Amino acid sequence: MKVVLAGSSIAELEPFAESLREDGHAVRVAADHVAVAACIEERPGLVLLDVPRQAESVHAVIHKLREITGAPPFLLFLLVGGEVDDDLLLRAYETGIDGELRRPFSFAYFSARVASAARLARRPDPGVVTSVSKTSAASAVRSMAATPGPRTIAVAGLADRAATESENALTAATLSGTWRNAGESIRKTASGFLGLPVTLVADGTAPPANLGCAISLTHPLQQLEIRLAVGADVKSARRLAVHMFGEDGDGLMGDMLNEVANLFMGTLKTSFSAEEIYFTAGLPETIS
Repeated sequence: MKVVLAGSSIAELEPFAESLREDGHAVRVAADHVAVAACIEERPGLVLLDVPRQAESVHAVIHKLREITGAPPFLLFLLVGGEVDDDLLLRAYETGIDGELRRPFSFAYFSARVASAARLARRPDPGVVTSVSKTSAASAVRSMAATPGPRTIAVAGLADRAATESENALTAATLSGTWRNAGESIRKTASGFLGLPVTLVADGTAPPANLGCAISLTHPLQQLEIRLAVGADVKSARRLAVHMFGEDGDGLMGDMLNEVANLFMGTLKTSFSAEEIYFTAGLPETIS
């Protein structure tokens, strides 16, 4: 994948660029003030923008990157340190970043995150959804409301993926900034609750797990159903339960995942409260 790695210190970014080149990526390192030109020239799949401690100017760069014409849609991640405050990150997400990598991290972790971004970049362009006109969106809502049965969006994490309908038929709820921002709200809430980094995954209808919980939400007017899965393999769940409850946590893995699911459920409901999305009865339910 083509990657543009931009920041104020090219020398500091070169080791990261070299690790990506070893993984087979085509990497260009550029100063942050020429990042836009580099993106137009390279047409990258991923842009990694290094953010210094005082980074107000980064929002202007993000805005310009998102306004690029003639370049394909790309993923935009920020490389940040722990000292970067949440207000700056919140503004960055509102302006158009897709994710963040917090230092310190190893080259192995860095490579794994970029590989994950590469998988996302190979998926169908989500811009097809976000660029739908208001008229088209209203038409899609009327069409869906006239058709019996819910339209299902199956997710593990939060990503716009239609399971039974083309992405052009997503409703106004999923076209809104609320949907986009809910994933970040969930990540922050869960990270704070668990005291561990939390990553939202969007592959498939459920996590590749044999232990977990499922959440289902419905929007009656728009005939929309949203499913959110929370899960882990037994080994990971046991380690997390011990982290949460101490040495007696072995038998509390299911309870722990239920608590995380309830936490996610509350955060998601808060995010969508203005759009009248409700939880269906009896959830979360155990995934067999």
